Amino acid sequence: MRRILVTGANKGIGLAIAKAILHERADTFVLLGSRDAARGRAAVDDITSERPELRERLTLLELDVSQDASVARAAPSVAERFGADDVLFGVVNNAGVGDRGRTLAEVLDVNVRGVHRVCEAFLSQIDPARGRIVNVTSASGPSFVATCGPEMKRFFVDPNTDWSALEGLMTECVAI
Repeated sequence: MRRILVTGANKGIGLAIAKAILHERADTFVLLGSRDAARGRAAVDDITSERPELRERLTLLELDVSQDASVARAAPSVAERFGADDVLFGVVNNAGVGDRGRTLAEVLDVNVRGVHRVCEAFLSQIDPARGRIVNVTSASGPSFVATCGPEMKRFFVDPNTDWSALEGLMTECVAI
């Protein structure tokens, strides 16, 4: 049984991804990541009300990608439930927020650092031979990069740009 974690799966695109995986792949178990347990349970109920047999291949995973402690709790709980080695076939990093009513720091904490947190926490559980990480994003990133000058564009496409360089840029941008 393949296991796939979908973050931000209690509504919208994440919920649609979770449903599609369950409906199209009988050999797959979905961990429905949700920062809000009540909303996550409602999403699980929504999916299983249509097809009750899917409850056997679906579980809620409380996971707030913007919180180090939440991600730190979630990763070992998955390993405990399924075993420590090659637990996951994939991670779909779907959790994200828009800028409406949020500061740049809040947006970056979810949309960039959240992806990093999840990847770092779950990487050791992903099947090294067949596993996958899928990052769902909006057009905002490429649209932003298109407006940057040549030096900044090179920064974003440089294969040597590492996490610490990206972290430095985010810190600099938030300070402006």
